[in-house]
Parts: sequence; structure tokens; C-alpha cells
Amino acid sequence: MKNTTLQLTSFYYRIFFVASFLLLQSFISYSQTSGVLDITFGDTGTFTTAFGPQYDVPQGLIIQPDGKIVVSGTAGTIDGTVTNLVLIRLNPDGTYDTSFGEDGIASVDLGISQFVEQSIPLAIQDDGKLVTVLHKKNGDYYDYAAIRFNTDGTLDTSFDGDGIAEQDVFYQNDFPTAVAIQSNGKILVYGTGTSGSFYKIGLVRFNSDGSLDESFSIDGQFIYDFGYGDNSSSDVHVLPDGKIMLAGYAAMDGTSRDVFAIKLNEDGSFDTSFGEDGIAVFAISVYFDFCGSSFIKEDGKILFCGSITPGSGDYDPFALQINADGTMDTSFGTDGITVIDLGDRPDYGRFITEQSDGKILITGYNDQFDTIKCVVIRLNEDGSLDNTFGTEGKTIFSTGNPDYRGEAMAIQNDGKILVTGWNRAGTIGGGGLSFEWSVSRFTTSTPVAIQSINELSITLYPNPVSDNLIIQVPDVNTKYTLQIVNSNGELISEQIINHTSYKTISVQHLPSGFYFLQLKNENENYVMPFQKL
Repeated sequence: MKNTTLQLTSFYYRIFFVASFLLLQSFISYSQTSGVLDITFGDTGTFTTAFGPQYDVPQGLIIQPDGKIVVSGTAGTIDGTVTNLVLIRLNPDGTYDTSFGEDGIASVDLGISQFVEQSIPLAIQDDGKLVTVLHKKNGDYYDYAAIRFNTDGTLDTSFDGDGIAEQDVFYQNDFPTAVAIQSNGKILVYGTGTSGSFYKIGLVRFNSDGSLDESFSIDGQFIYDFGYGDNSSSDVHVLPDGKIMLAGYAAMDGTSRDVFAIKLNEDGSFDTSFGEDGIAVFAISVYFDFCGSSFIKEDGKILFCGSITPGSGDYDPFALQINADGTMDTSFGTDGITVIDLGDRPDYGRFITEQSDGKILITGYNDQFDTIKCVVIRLNEDGSLDNTFGTEGKTIFSTGNPDYRGEAMAIQNDGKILVTGWNRAGTIGGGGLSFEWSVSRFTTSTPVAIQSINELSITLYPNPVSDNLIIQVPDVNTKYTLQIVNSNGELISEQIINHTSYKTISVQHLPSGFYFLQLKNENENYVMPFQKL
């Protein structure tokens, strides 16, 4: 007996199939803009967590080979009495991996009694162990600390006896900001510190067991001072040939700060083939240039991001590209530089990376006076804004809270973009602000939306689809009947959507081909085609 609930005959479906197929291909061809929040991750696109009414700040992010996500940062009380190092591990869908640490969370008390906003980077060894760095209390001052975790989130006690290797570099306050692991398992820790009036940069190398490698540079430490004021560290990279690249920014005279790169040989000596005797300095503006991070490309070129100020209090994100020899790559942007103007308020570039297709991603934050929003920017290989991403190359978003600062980024194997940062969760006693961790995920292609002819805001995506199909409806108070029909007009499945704006439907079991999704309520009947890959 023919199923009359479909309200459309099998013949009509065949006719509608042909027309819809052509329409679908048109949508696929013209709907490839990237930068859309992936609502299948976490809670409608964003995972958030807090460790109490505290100053919680995540600043490190990596993706393990198995697709799990590790985030590092700090959890500290507003009054500064406690700041702990924290790692969390998430499953690929944005839920806690409860096999890691305690219900997905690993925490270490390093005796820190003051909050310092700095990078808390992550590195992963070939054996899957995780290494991060932070400052550790030593009497009245702070030292470099490298902390190594086993794959289950416990401290690796084979590393310097307790999982924590410490080094007093500058004899006063030392603040590590970056970590990298060499092919022989040795660990590089890079940061800044002071033993006098100004901050210097310092690179330390530990053996794989956590002991200081005294064969590196001078007694295991490379220290440099440009001599004009404070020096600030950004990150450290191990190059394919084993040489080492440092990035940061420093005072070069009494009125400006410039971006720098330093290249070292494996033993910690200057590689004099790079820049001028191993050092390259770049003045982007005439005032302050701040380096957020850097990235080494496969061709050896180096990307930097950060912020510049023209001196008016306005800060703009920038991208800078140099050649492998330390000279400016003038084929990129305008004479090697791209500046992104997001408005008249201070805006910051914090992290830069590259997609597999050579396009460049930057995350940071956009100050909109009454709120701060996370920003993701995509550039073409030549440094121009990629207008197929977000709105004119930029996606600016928040979690609904007043502030969201993007700090780090990683790209999944499927091309989706992960961003971590901290956002304001509210206020606590005394009017202090409370911040929480966030991880957001973005697609690299816009969901293909096929609207009904009366322009009801129903959205179906992704389309084509391989596993999960998402339907978005405008009225959560309306009950809908949802049916999937094949191209012969045969009913495949039926379910109810009730009191929700999003519904995820598994189509993994369907053979490849073209189908129709029919959505009905008491008054209307809508049919939308989709392709199962």
C-alpha cells in the first residue's frame, strides 16, 4: 500500500529530484565561504569550562595524533593567592576525555601567588607525553619550570624526579613563554626575565630526563639583551635541519619596539648566515610592534603575527613574512607586511598558523569598546585578505559573554579550525571579574542552506554530507515531523523535532546518493534535497 504520509507521489519526487539536483550543485558551487562556527562541537560550537570563581586563562592548544585536544593554561583566584597550572583533554566532539587526569583535568600547584599573563604553550613528544612550561616559585622570585605529563595526565616522575625541571636563569623573575622538543628528545624552554632594570631573553636546554644540558650554549643557557630596554620572548622553533629559531620583540631605542628573529645552531651559537650575524630585526611601525607568535613554513619562510600601533592608542593586527635567510619577503603583502584594520580600538594578533593549502590563519581579539570579541583572520598566500572566509576575510565572535580573547589555534586533519581563549564569565565578590576557558571550532566551508520558497529560515547542512546532517529551524516552540525520502519517493526514516532549534541526524548508514529531507508542521510542508557521500 502506498505511504500517503509523504503527500508527494513517487513520480513527483523523481521530477523534483532532477530539478533539486541542479539546484543543489549550484549551491555547492557558490557556497564555499569558510569561518562558520561548527555547532557539532561542544555546546553549539564552543566548549567552556571554569574551575571556580577565578581568573582562568587558557593559552596553549594542540591536537594529538588520535584527534584528541589538549589545552593548557592557568586557574587562579582573583586575589592572587593561588594560580595552578592546568591541562584538560577533550574528545574530538568537544566533551571531556575522562581517561585523562581526573575527569579530563590535570592540575599542578607551582606555588605561584601572582598572576602573570603569559603564554602557557604545549608540546607533544613522539611517545605522546606532554610538555608545558610556566614559572615556579623559588623563594621571593620565579624560575623557569618545564613540566612533563604522561599520556594519562599524571606527572611523569622520570622527568627530574617529580615531573618538574626548574632552572634559575636570571636570578630574579624568570617567565618562560615557549617550548620545543628536538628530534633527540631534548627540550628547549624559551622566555624572558630580569636580573636588573630590564628584561632579557633566555633559552635553556634540558636533557630528556630533565637535567640541564650544559653542552648547550654557555652552561646550558643562551641569554641575549639588545641593550636598549626590555626584551620580550614569543616562541621557539626547531627547524628541519636541527637549527633553532627564536622570535620576539624588543626595545631598539627610547621610543620604539621592533620584531626580531634569532637563528642559532644546534649547539646554541649564532647562525651567522641568517640576517646580520644571526639576528634579523624588523620595524613595522615607528612606534610599538608587538610579536604574538611565529610559524615556520615548509619552504623555510617565517611568518609572524602581532600588533602595531601608529601612536594614537589604536592597535592593529599584522602579518609579516621573511625569507629563510632573514631578509624581508617583499612578495608578501605590502613589502612583506599586511596590516589588518579592525577599527579604531586596540586589536591584537596573538597566534598565527598555516593551512595545508598555504592560506594563513591569525587569531586574537577585537576591542569594541563595551565588549571584546575573539577574531579569526584568514589571508591568502600573498598576504591579501581571503574574502571567502567569514566576512571579508574575518570572523569576529563571542560566546555571548562580554569578553572573549583568542589566544591559540590548531587545525584538525579535516581542516576544521580550533581556537582557545578566555572569556568573561561574570563578576564575583568585590566587583572582581571571573574568567573561564573556551575552545571554539570553525568549519572551512559554509553550510549549504536550501531555503523554502516562502523563505522560512530552515537550514540544512553540511551538504553534501558523510556522517551527521544538521537541521536548524526558526521556532523552537513548533513541533515538526522530519522524514528522509530517497529519489524513488520511498520513506527511509521519520522522527519528530520538538522544542529545539537544532537536530542532528545520523546518515552514516545511508548508501551514497541523493535524498530529500521533508519537514512538516501543522500548516506547512517543506522539501530540501541533500547528497550523501
